[in-house]
Amino acid sequence: AVWVDSCADFSVDLVESVLLSAVPAEPHPVRQSVVATTAVIRFLMIFFILFISFFNGRSDMGNLHMMEEIKRQGHLKKTAEAVENALIQCGQDIKNHKIGRVIITGSGDSYYIGLCARLFFEELCPTCSIEVLSSMEFSKYGLHKADGKTAVIAISISGNVLRTIECVEQAQHNGAYVIGITNNRQSRLAQVAKCPVCLDLDTEPTWTCGTLTYTGSLYALARTALALSPLKSPVVQARLDQLNSVLTSLEDVIRESEPVCRAAARNM
Repeated sequence: AVWVDSCADFSVDLVESVLLSAVPAEPHPVRQSVVATTAVIRFLMIFFILFISFFNGRSDMGNLHMMEEIKRQGHLKKTAEAVENALIQCGQDIKNHKIGRVIITGSGDSYYIGLCARLFFEELCPTCSIEVLSSMEFSKYGLHKADGKTAVIAISISGNVLRTIECVEQAQHNGAYVIGITNNRQSRLAQVAKCPVCLDLDTEPTWTCGTLTYTGSLYALARTALALSPLKSPVVQARLDQLNSVLTSLEDVIRESEPVCRAAARNM
């Protein structure tokens, strides 16, 4: 809001200077009208910016929403159950495909989630080639790799990112098995993907940094790695227990970290 206000103020000053340079020096009715008009415009701009800031949650209220979202990362039981049920439904299809390559794709945060989970996939799917490509890179240069022995995991919280949908449709046309991770059951990704995995997260009504959807997507991706793993059951079960243990401990970690983080922020 401060940045927009500065730009708007500069624009009004520039217009005012240009108009005033075209009229005689004071006193002059036109000059007085220009000054009065630009003053009204500046007031309306400030009012508009404050209005947007309030209703878009970019002020202290936005910070409160983000704090609530961070805390809710400790309550992802509903998401864990939704992911588990989706992968159970797709279990037989996954087993029927002899997966030799896994390609994880997405845009923005969804791409970085794949980078974060890559080593986990390499550990649990040692017989597979693991690649993480942005949706743009995949659609332009990687679709030829998506064949009948490839599992493509597409991530999009909205489920409607056009480039990601393009990748999914073409990969499935090439014979790849597509798993779509999204938070929108009515999205294009949920409709197109062979195995839709919906997070069922209740996000905040205002703009935030998306910490809740990031954590939920990362859990879904790790759980998908376990579903694709060719390793023996005891090994997979041990890693699943460890993953669920991390999930249940998030609430305690967030609660214990909050006062430390607030103290550090006050000292900055």
